[in-house]
Amino acid sequence: AFGFHGLSVSPDFLDFFHFGSQDTWLSQPRQIVLTSALAEKLFGNTIDIVGRTLEVSGVGPCTVNGILEKLPRSHIDFEMLISMGSYPPTSANEPWLSADNRYVHYFRLQDQAAASDIEAYLTTLNEQLPAEAQLLNNYTLQPVSEINLGALVNDELSTTIPWIVAIFFEVLGLIVILSASFNFVALSL
Repeated sequence: AFGFHGLSVSPDFLDFFHFGSQDTWLSQPRQIVLTSALAEKLFGNTIDIVGRTLEVSGVGPCTVNGILEKLPRSHIDFEMLISMGSYPPTSANEPWLSADNRYVHYFRLQDQAAASDIEAYLTTLNEQLPAEAQLLNNYTLQPVSEINLGALVNDELSTTIPWIVAIFFEVLGLIVILSASFNFVALSL
């Protein structure tokens, strides 16, 4: 019994993010997909893993439906995916600040007008949150291209760096290189 980083996702997750086009791998409750690295940790290899069962905390026995051999570079960090249908629907009585209420949604938009409509809707949703939930939760729209070097957002799926921090380190690196160059020139004279 050890922990690993997993995400509960919809059946079209793999295709949407180009991790693969196996939309049947997560189409039913209690189906999981493992990365090849996690499969190696759990079973010692990646051969004949599909169809085997793993006990997932809070869900029960789950069937391994697929192995992701090589993941594309992404801000989404995971070792296991489990079908969203594996968990019971969130109750209206469940506290807003529960750790189980963490959802990230992605949209593929065709034009900027659609983004404005969604932004207006998210503003309305933010205003409807209970006061205590507004402190920790905030619905925002963020282009995928701005996730790693964009604004800080609550509950990112992985570690991100705001653009100002990246610029700081670039400038610091430049200062170190310039000072080392000046020192080298001064010592060689």
